[in-house]
Amino acid sequence: MGPRGAMRERRGARSIFDTILSELQAAVAEVAPEQVEALAAAVVAAGRVFVAGSGRTGWISRAFAVRLSQLGKAAHCVGDATTPAAGRGDLCLVNSASGETPTMVTLAERAATAGAKVATVTADGESRIAALADLAVVIPPGSKGGAGALATRQPVGSQFEQALLVVLEAVVMLVGQASGVGQEAMNGRHANLE
Repeated sequence: MGPRGAMRERRGARSIFDTILSELQAAVAEVAPEQVEALAAAVVAAGRVFVAGSGRTGWISRAFAVRLSQLGKAAHCVGDATTPAAGRGDLCLVNSASGETPTMVTLAERAATAGAKVATVTADGESRIAALADLAVVIPPGSKGGAGALATRQPVGSQFEQALLVVLEAVVMLVGQASGVGQEAMNGRHANLE
């Protein structure tokens, strides 16, 4: 037995890869494609896109903003010093697995008050953020427990975060198709001050 809370079963990297990929595939298979397509359409229609999330969810949200910028879309990460005021015609994507993260709830409220359209990717379609949102993409819970949660052997939150990345990458591809922006144009907008 190892330290308290340590995994009891010793497995090799290949077996762990297979577990992660299997769990990710199960989670993404439960996401409604029409929700993802609606989010992509909202991104295309928006003048500017603001993204927010806490912790690892926030990092993945920031990666989405990078891809939107490479597509030629005005994208901002909430909280950055250069982020402008949001308003009508803008989309604010507030991501939260629980949909109850206090700072993210407040952010969604403020975005709605400013006149921006609010969207979320969450594991709880009945959460406060989902209720505030004009549209929600629901990834079934696998990390927070709860009724109907998908089984996961990964650390808390990992399955949601991995599925969030895949869902947002699908949105990027859909936006690229709708906007007629291909790899060459995206590569031309890749950061060159690295």
